[in-house]
Amino acid sequence: MLHLSGMILTAICNYNYKKSMKQFILDLEFSGIVIFDPLVLINFLEKEKITDINVFQYFIDNPSIGKKAIEEGIVYPIYSIPSYYYDILISNANYETPNISNYVKIFEYKKFGLNVESGLLIIADIYTIMNWNDSNFFLNYKELYDQKSDADDFFELKNGKYLVEINGLKKKGEDRYGYGYGYNIIFHETNEIPSLDDSVDIDMINYDITSY
Repeated sequence: MLHLSGMILTAICNYNYKKSMKQFILDLEFSGIVIFDPLVLINFLEKEKITDINVFQYFIDNPSIGKKAIEEGIVYPIYSIPSYYYDILISNANYETPNISNYVKIFEYKKFGLNVESGLLIIADIYTIMNWNDSNFFLNYKELYDQKSDADDFFELKNGKYLVEINGLKKKGEDRYGYGYGYNIIFHETNEIPSLDDSVDIDMINYDITSY
């Protein structure tokens, strides 16, 4: 009976993750997006003894640590991009994928990964890690969801390592300034997060949809 209960519980969990698809609007005030598991980020900062509030600047000023944060799947930064409203379409590649028929795909990147240990990813304005002073809020994000801003949201994903696919989108027929842009973010389960090739300059990756 215990075995059967375990099978039922596993089936329920798998069912929940099969519904892992979400769409929302992110209203940016700063010129970037960051994706991270709050538990993974907090543990990394503690391990590296990083106490600076501006974590983003610390990674830039200490490139070996910044590279390590990318290679270990601690954060995925998307910058520099205009501070617009962005449609975020996010999913687990193994299950449902969003309908992007109303969009034109402008570019695709599938180079970096993310590590998930809490079952939760935060997708937020990059200012979140430029002013990292409320880690408890993100650790308890679902419970405090009514206190969120329009510049952050979450996505549930089972624990593991993921290759992250970022597709830049432009909505068909949309020509209003600051609207009609989006990112289709797809998580591919993987055994290992890709290492960062020395020839790859993160700062040179162009995520700005408006520039294409």
